[in-house]
Amino acid sequence: MRRDHDRETRAEQRRLAASEQLDKYREPLILAAVDLWQRVDNIRLKNFRWYFDGADSEWRSRIAVLGTLYRFAKYWSVVDQLRRSIGVLRFETDEDTRATALLLSEIDGTLSSDSRFGGRTLMVWREEQRGVAELMRSPEPNDTVISIIGFASFVDTYEQRLKPWLSDFERDLRSAGVEESPRMAELQRLLGQLIDQLDPGRVYVSQGSALRSEAR
Repeated sequence: MRRDHDRETRAEQRRLAASEQLDKYREPLILAAVDLWQRVDNIRLKNFRWYFDGADSEWRSRIAVLGTLYRFAKYWSVVDQLRRSIGVLRFETDEDTRATALLLSEIDGTLSSDSRFGGRTLMVWREEQRGVAELMRSPEPNDTVISIIGFASFVDTYEQRLKPWLSDFERDLRSAGVEESPRMAELQRLLGQLIDQLDPGRVYVSQGSALRSEAR
């Protein structure tokens, strides 16, 4: 009986610790997911790819593409740091965090699958996502819950450090018809679910439209 009680106590302590860690990362994860959802929404529904083609200016084209890549990379880095903090096994099995872990895994799989969406276009393997996530970590210690380089640093170091990991994805983002991609549509749907799960009481706005009503 004592062993059973001790086992239950330890399990409860692990559950609470995992839940507390998720709470610490909740706001950064929500913000990263919202930023990414909004950019995917702009690409799919608001003709944002027009900027990728350089129709406005070469500088705007570069910022549009790198800004999109940065939103993906930042999201991957937040997720990677969350998983490292909680521990993958505990994150995926504890009741309070399992639903979030499953959604994050679905989002990873949506990007990494080479069969579900008719080919390799916009495919980013899980190893590539994690590699980018590691490179996105800021080398300077700080007091915040996550450590991620800023956009200016991302732009300055992209060619040398990050492009080898993201060059195929960048090419696919620039390709004609990306706004019709079923992979992008599924990614947006799952990001909407993640945001709704993490923060059900708040309404986010993307260019005049409520995020949650479009994501559902």
